[in-house]
Order: sequence, then C-alpha cells, then structure tokens
Amino acid sequence: PLGAGGIYIAGSFVAIVADLAVANCTSDVSGGGIFLDGECDMSGGVTFQANTASLGAGLYLSTKASLQGCDGCQFLNNTALSSAGGIYVDAVASANISLAHFAYNTAYLYGGAGFVKSGLAVVRTSSFTMNRACSGAGVLRC
Repeated sequence: PLGAGGIYIAGSFVAIVADLAVANCTSDVSGGGIFLDGECDMSGGVTFQANTASLGAGLYLSTKASLQGCDGCQFLNNTALSSAGGIYVDAVASANISLAHFAYNTAYLYGGAGFVKSGLAVVRTSSFTMNRACSGAGVLRC
C-alpha cells in the first residue's frame, strides 16, 4: 500500500473497529494512523492522536474506501506534511462522521482538520478546535 503507518484495512468485507486508539504512527506517504482501502464502520469510537503523514495524518480514505460511520471519533494533534491533518477523503471515497472532535491538527498546505478531494464527506454534530493549515482552510478543504 501507499501508506499505513499504523493499520491498513482493505478488502470486500466490512471491518468494524471500536474502542481503539491509534497514536504516534508515521507514514511517509498517506494514512499515518489508518489507511482505509475498503469498507469500515468506526462507530464505536476511534482516537487518532499524534500521527504523521504527507496526506491524511490521522486517517486516509483511498478511492475505494467507504467509512460508513465514525461516531465519537477523535482526531487530536495529527500533522500532515502536505494536506489533511485529521482525515483525507480521496476522489470517489465516502465518509459519514458524527459526534466527532477535531482538535490541534495541522497541515502544512490545506485542511488542518480534513481534506475532501472530490469524494463525499458528511460531517454532523462535530466540534473543531484550534486546527490550522499554513496555506488555507484550517478546518476542511473541499
């Protein structure tokens, strides 16, 4: 894969991930914490903390990815050397996020909290605190 500092999830099944902390992981390319290349439900809550990658330091969704739920997920203090400190949603990918907290994520280019290339991201009832991007869009770049 092109990434996965911590966990790589792929396949035609639906992975269910709950009560997990992914911290201090690094990828030279994408998906410092988790690289998602399939379908996944993280509704049980996942914390992405202090991960680093070029794209999607906390979580990277590839073009084949579908994040069916990310309820109660936390994206904390992740750093992207390019874009999307918290979450990167690539073209055609989709993400459904609610009750999430994005705090202190940084991107050296775009989308401190997240970057949506041309995929679909639905974010509901979530909070954003002190996220920043050096070139623009401290919260979400779409």
